[in-house]
Amino acid sequence: MFKAALIQDKKYYALKRKSLFILLIFVALYFLPLPIENQNLWVKLAIYLPFVIIAIWSFKINKNIKLTLGNESIEMNENDIRINSKDKKDLSTYKLSDIENLVVKKADNVSTDVFDELGRELKGKPQKNYIIINKNTQNKRFDFIIDSHYMVNQFNKLIDIWKSKGFKVEVLAE
Repeated sequence: MFKAALIQDKKYYALKRKSLFILLIFVALYFLPLPIENQNLWVKLAIYLPFVIIAIWSFKINKNIKLTLGNESIEMNENDIRINSKDKKDLSTYKLSDIENLVVKKADNVSTDVFDELGRELKGKPQKNYIIINKNTQNKRFDFIIDSHYMVNQFNKLIDIWKSKGFKVEVLAE
């Protein structure tokens, strides 16, 4: 069984990138050598004000990121794909036997190299995981977030099981 949070809005990727820029600005300001011990109150306020502004800005962006995720999740097993709401209501079910073709992006491992992942994210090339269901000449794409190595392995095992059962699965390396 594979479970993941669905991305409801494609703005997620842009907001995530913006959040990383804010983090970098915060870190850069934090490590600036500023002599604040013997300064008067107004100078101290001028030094700390950017931190407060960045913290508020970051909070708002992270709130928007959570909104783009929405309240839905995707669950996949050997025979079907289900879209569920947070209260576990089954919103839609796709039986693999009824699907003409599945297109999946090969799940990359959750990166342990933080700097490599940050670099890709800042360049505008975020890690995207999705599945496209082709049924009755209609395509339905579901973007989702894989949050652990375990789920990456579960997803890749599931793809192998689908192939062994004879389902048409196209795996994109992208």
